[in-house]
Amino acid sequence: MSTDANMPVVEGEPNADANQASAVGKDLNQAEKEVEKEAKKALSLMECILIFFFVLCIQLPAAAFAISALFGGCILAPIEGWRFLDGTFYTAGNLIFVPLNPKMPESAFGKVADAFISMICLAFFGFCVGIAAGQPLTDYMVDLLKEKNASGNFARLWKPLLKWIFLFVPIVTIGLSLVFGGILAALEGWSFADGAYFVGSITCAAVLTDVAPNTDTGIVFAFLVGFYGFGLTGWSIVVMAGLPVTDWMSDKVSYLPCKRKSTSTVVPQ
Repeated sequence: MSTDANMPVVEGEPNADANQASAVGKDLNQAEKEVEKEAKKALSLMECILIFFFVLCIQLPAAAFAISALFGGCILAPIEGWRFLDGTFYTAGNLIFVPLNPKMPESAFGKVADAFISMICLAFFGFCVGIAAGQPLTDYMVDLLKEKNASGNFARLWKPLLKWIFLFVPIVTIGLSLVFGGILAALEGWSFADGAYFVGSITCAAVLTDVAPNTDTGIVFAFLVGFYGFGLTGWSIVVMAGLPVTDWMSDKVSYLPCKRKSTSTVVPQ
């Protein structure tokens, strides 16, 4: 019987098979993304809001409080000799970038632990932004804000961004400040204005009042409100990233140097 030991080996066939398999895999991934996108579009506005509410108001706050209790209450508090709740509230304030505990770490080891925990808090913020980016309500809002036939029209490109910044965001911020500020004022014995100003401060990261909650109940409520504002901030960033004007600016600013470099490159013969 003859063998194929001396038959010439055709080079490139394994690479071709690998390229074909890679192309098939990309097509499948693209098809899965299209199916997922269509499934999101099939959801009603109320379903999108309910999913977003469950994630923002229940899942993520529970995870944030668990992180605060673990790193603040179980690690930082024993180092500094604080109460468990003091350490938890301090770390919770780091999570939402709002000081909820006037105490500060004084020992060297406590300061090192605080720096490490702050890095974890920043990573958690990025995680929350990523979660917000995948919500059906995000795609719904981007599609709602988009102008028809906006390509090539400078005014239509900028109009959705202006509506988002000067209409939607102020209405939501003022609404949160009035509703949750009134509740917090009742818990702490403040005036309604002080409660609204405090919630406005933690929602838009501005100093509008010098009052701060003193009771444990008030601090927990302030953390929840601050986390909602913190989540809405990340969600606003994601929505703005999906608007057409963002893509237009990205193409104008980032892609232009690449074009210039490619046109000036000399291909060796």
